[in-house]
Amino acid sequence: MKSFLVFILCFLGLSGCGSNSVRYENKQYGFSLLLPAGWKQEEGYQGTIIIARAPEESPKFKTNINLTIGDLSGIEAKAQKKIKLVEFYEINKAQLFEVLPGVKYNIREDYINAGNNAGMLLSFSCDIEKVPLRFMAGIWMVASKAYTITCSTERDKFESYLPVFERTLKSLRVK
Repeated sequence: MKSFLVFILCFLGLSGCGSNSVRYENKQYGFSLLLPAGWKQEEGYQGTIIIARAPEESPKFKTNINLTIGDLSGIEAKAQKKIKLVEFYEINKAQLFEVLPGVKYNIREDYINAGNNAGMLLSFSCDIEKVPLRFMAGIWMVASKAYTITCSTERDKFESYLPVFERTLKSLRVK
């Protein structure tokens, strides 16, 4: 019975079994993370290092996970101080909320660990062009670089993708 339960959890993607994930490694930027197997991966799309899109077809919105990296050395030199994670997170949250149209709701903020790196987590909903969406983003700072993983889907699909999103966020490894 116990082995059957483990099989079901792995099949549904509710555990860290990894059988439905593949490790993406980027040697140029020195990081890796787990991405869902079967998702279309594309490097360099609209400022991302990597974006992975779910295979489902939707005329409204394509569920995706993407990673961007920001170099903080110039900002830190200009400010003549090291930028702290909380400070960077608050600046990015304000910019994100300014860029995305409409009211943001169901906002959740938390801490998240990926490997040995502590990060911050933001999750919220908003409507874009009458499509209700849910976003989840993790931000980590390592050696004057900010790593941001953003996961997004239509709001009614979020709960089914949540285990996939959480596994990807927690899988980030920076060398």
